Amino acid sequence: MNTTNPNFQSRPQIMGNKGMASTPHPLASQAAIDILKQGGNAVDAAIAAASVVSVVQPFSSGLGGVGYATIYNAKEKKTEICEFSGHIPENTQHNSVPYKEGQLDIYALRAEKKNLKGSIIPGAVAGWEAMSQKHGQLPLAKSLNSAIELARDGFPISDLLCETIKEQRSNLISWETSKLVYFNQGELYQPGDNFKQTNLANTLKAIAINGAKEFYAGKVASDIVEYVNNNGGHFTKEEFAEYKVNWLEPITFQYKSHSIKLAPPPTSDVVFAESLNILSELHPEKWEQFSNAYIHANIEATKFGRTDRVTFIGDPNFDDSIPVDTILSNKYAKQQASRINMNKAMQVDPDPVINPKHTIQLCVVDQWGNAVNLLQTVGMHFGCSVVAGNSGVTMNGMLYFSPEDPSLPNSIKPNHRIEMNPLNLMVFDDKNELKLVLGSPGGKTVIQTVRQMLANVIDFDMNIQQAIDTPRFLSEQDGHTVTVEEMLLLTHPNIKQELEALGHKVEVVPAQHGCGQGIYINSRNHTLMGGSDFRRESYSLGY
Repeated sequence: MNTTNPNFQSRPQIMGNKGMASTPHPLASQAAIDILKQGGNAVDAAIAAASVVSVVQPFSSGLGGVGYATIYNAKEKKTEICEFSGHIPENTQHNSVPYKEGQLDIYALRAEKKNLKGSIIPGAVAGWEAMSQKHGQLPLAKSLNSAIELARDGFPISDLLCETIKEQRSNLISWETSKLVYFNQGELYQPGDNFKQTNLANTLKAIAINGAKEFYAGKVASDIVEYVNNNGGHFTKEEFAEYKVNWLEPITFQYKSHSIKLAPPPTSDVVFAESLNILSELHPEKWEQFSNAYIHANIEATKFGRTDRVTFIGDPNFDDSIPVDTILSNKYAKQQASRINMNKAMQVDPDPVINPKHTIQLCVVDQWGNAVNLLQTVGMHFGCSVVAGNSGVTMNGMLYFSPEDPSLPNSIKPNHRIEMNPLNLMVFDDKNELKLVLGSPGGKTVIQTVRQMLANVIDFDMNIQQAIDTPRFLSEQDGHTVTVEEMLLLTHPNIKQELEALGHKVEVVPAQHGCGQGIYINSRNHTLMGGSDFRRESYSLGY
């Protein structure tokens, strides 16, 4: 990697040779490093970080949420996917929620105080335990210690958490259980105030003692199910107790000399591969990185992938006709690329599904070369904005992304898994050695953000920190607008006019697209290099 690259870099790369963690919050990265120093491996450390993020960034993930983790076992040279994405409750029907303009009507649910109709069976706790039992070296309780202490004793509340509570004040304060957790005697917390979550600490402690069965079949489960059902939700104790994670084989595809591991459906990760394949057919290396031609080609490739995601990707347990092989084929990429006019923007229908607002992604590599790339989410800001009784657990709002059209794969169907695109990339070189662990939260924006970061490393020879910091551009859901981060205009002042000349509607926005994390493994000396995004409060730590 060329570390003299002149591109913008907000901070130095973090380097280490025994362990590296890149997470959305400094306390989560510290928890991961602490576990590594205590003899834990990447899985133990990732669980520690994931549980801490659930405490310090409850607007984005938590025990009431869902997720995916890609795990690489260096000794066996094997990659697998732990899917803990939950599922739609068996008693939730398509017609049991209101719709407006083709989308589940969040505002109607809130007005009726039926927010919890938007929750699905949470999978995070089951995912932590399953990963720990199959791949961890330390007891799950050890990995949860930092999260328990931070919830019990408190931590200095960050600017970001304060701002997000303020933004969501009307949604949170209307629920007494949420008001007690997220407000300081009814008032807004100020940055630096000590923020405690006693009930959440008790729940985490119970899980540490009794395992995930406490969350799914114990007193915690009873409290959650009873509260949810008394307030409009549709859970049963039986489906809570029976919830299990899924272990999946990854999909592998080639990008130039690299092989990349992705999660299969019900994720739409294959659409990432599709858009990258389409872009490759246009040979983007012949253009300057931020030329209008390069951005135009990226945007047009994205449009095809977005259409295929909405049309095809659902839960393969209920639909065995998802055309994964076709979507990944070179023939299909050539066919789609031939439809792109490099002189004119293509007009496509708007994406009918809103984007998740808050998600987290983190990655860890240990001294043995094991790696974890993990995503967690509660969907919207603070999920459905409801803390379930005395559990301290904020419930997810994953159904808030469901379309009204029942023929679409991601519409509400009992027991189905929700389509997501975790994009927890593991990138291997031509010798099959792990080279890069990379990801970003951001819902449906993930595909574009991660593709740009990946290209920054592989195609433009940036170091990991530069690759994450570099200005981004985004094809918006209306199928017509392109947003460009204002930093880009410092080096390409005419890009807005040039893209508009091609038929794009262009908006210049602050640096806001995604929040990437990544770890690069230097094949020459096996040094671990961590990068984290300045766009939120991400932090990398190594040793």
